[in-house]
Amino acid sequence: MDDEEIRKVWEAVRCFIAEHPAHAIQGNTQFAELLEYVRRQEIHSSDDGKRLPLIAAACALGPSHPLPSAAAIAAMQRLIPRLSEMAPETLFDAAVAHGCGKWRDLHHGSNPWKDEWPGAFLALIHALEKPVRQAIKWLTRCHLSGFPPLSFWNSPEGRDLIRRDCACLAVHLTRPEITVNIPENGMWSVQLPLAEEATELRVEPGGHLEFVPPGAKAVYTRKPLTLHAIHSARPAWSQALPDSTKLRVLALDDYARILLPTPLRNLHLKVGDRAQIEGPAQLVRWSCRCGNDNCDSRHRLSAWDPQQISLESFLASAVKGPDRDIKLGSFITGMYFPLLCAEGTGDGVRLRKALVEFKSCQEPDCSNPDPQRKYEGERCPYCHTSFNPATTLRIGIERLIAVPDVPLYERDARIHCLGPSKYDPSKICHNLYEAEACPLCDTKPKKRKVTHVWVWTGNTKVPLDDNYRMESDL
Repeated sequence: MDDEEIRKVWEAVRCFIAEHPAHAIQGNTQFAELLEYVRRQEIHSSDDGKRLPLIAAACALGPSHPLPSAAAIAAMQRLIPRLSEMAPETLFDAAVAHGCGKWRDLHHGSNPWKDEWPGAFLALIHALEKPVRQAIKWLTRCHLSGFPPLSFWNSPEGRDLIRRDCACLAVHLTRPEITVNIPENGMWSVQLPLAEEATELRVEPGGHLEFVPPGAKAVYTRKPLTLHAIHSARPAWSQALPDSTKLRVLALDDYARILLPTPLRNLHLKVGDRAQIEGPAQLVRWSCRCGNDNCDSRHRLSAWDPQQISLESFLASAVKGPDRDIKLGSFITGMYFPLLCAEGTGDGVRLRKALVEFKSCQEPDCSNPDPQRKYEGERCPYCHTSFNPATTLRIGIERLIAVPDVPLYERDARIHCLGPSKYDPSKICHNLYEAEACPLCDTKPKKRKVTHVWVWTGNTKVPLDDNYRMESDL
């Protein structure tokens, strides 16, 4: 098609959008309707309409001015692999990815066609809404105390927050790396000021500042530099890092860890300790905070291969984790969990994975369907039997919890009993207790193993659903 034919297609696209003001071209269904409308205009084409779907997609997703030139369309056709073999729905997805910067470098300047296309970015946000809503629905079934119910997410405020999360994920997919410059005589440092507060990552003098709350991560790669660890109770220590080394900062409640690839030595920072990198140097901060080794092949739009998987499936796997059905172990490896863990839902509620204390009801007639009759709180929600530390087994299970502004869990210390079980001497007791000896098996260890668990602070706890049943997937 020449420039005049492209202009006619552009006019037809604008007419369709004007006739359907609330009908944004953000998915394959709307694009199919648009393409059928454009074809009915019987626009003469010098290439028998072979490039019509591509031109229609570009006109719908790209800048409203100026019109795309024939040369620009030809360049787009050369950049997208095996474009001529794509079905219209795959071609639309490829146009969305191309408009967001896949297969090309973005250039900010006078030609908006060389920059990110606004319509393509909105279409990517729209495509993310389905997997995000599925994840939200699953989380509401997990009975996370303090996490907003499904009715909230169906309200205007909830829909706005979902849209915000989708926009954040779209940015992470399309702009996966951000450069952080450390000036000469400056430094980048990691420090945990106080227990149970966010770990601070900062560049001094002034500039980059990042807070990593307990349970969240931050990921960086870097160019040649030396990492210096300064500990309050140990001699100063330093370690040179090869180029492109990945640094994963994991913030926990009373310490932080800097995870480095083998054979480098990981760093364990207690309250008051600090690790630092001296300038001049340059770091690259990863937008996605998952910290997985395969993040760059799963959580970046540049990694999508339209010949292998649809854009819808790629985004679903990126958001919810690689499993077809959402499971806890898979969900925490996706992009959405680290976003909710670090930034929360927008109304002050964060998620985190934590070791939670459960009680096992010992009432023989209890109707709890779980084989171990596990529950949280001071009484069983099924038979209402009160918790008795002398007879009730307590165990720790890793699961998701919500961390709202008003705490619903308290972190507490327990002794983990490794003596023989009261009920089966061939097995380990595993009871959690606070006394000198385990009240269930009377074991008094020579060296007590302290375990920190999160304890529900309410009187009763509703029965758990998916979040509880998925514990084996961790």
